[in-house]
Amino acid sequence: MSSDSFFRTPEEELARLNRELSEIREVMRDVSGRLSQIERHVKRAFGVKESAKAAPGKPKEPESAKPSISPEVALDLFRELTDLSRDQGSAAVEDRLAAMSIADLKLMAHELGVSFPSKPTRKSLHAGIRGRISESVMLSRNRNVTAPLSEQKKDREGELSKSSVKETEAEKESS
Repeated sequence: MSSDSFFRTPEEELARLNRELSEIREVMRDVSGRLSQIERHVKRAFGVKESAKAAPGKPKEPESAKPSISPEVALDLFRELTDLSRDQGSAAVEDRLAAMSIADLKLMAHELGVSFPSKPTRKSLHAGIRGRISESVMLSRNRNVTAPLSEQKKDREGELSKSSVKETEAEKESS
């Protein structure tokens, strides 16, 4: 520290921190050397190999698994599943969905606009996609309760011509 200032200058502080770092590095080298020496001694004395690692449990799909299909293919697959649902029912669709990876299911759900409040499970992905398939099947059925306008116009023209014929006949009879 300089005599005229109570605080260290940045250069003095930097020098002090560098000394501390070099001391810590030296201690770490000593600890590492001592640890290696103990490990060698244990291996020679007791014949111990590496410690047994915990047996892995159920293998999980990696979180960052990339989908194997493109968004266009996902939409084509959705159309296939919709046709399959119409033809063979929901059991066939469920079988096809079960064969897909979670990453592909997530991509398809995203492309179909299915949203989830939290991280989706396979079950919730299946339910969301099946729901969109059901919507598509229901919306594609043409169930017009009313007659089309073209038929209504034809009926009106027919009624008008019939009424004009009746009026003409009534006029003839009255005269």
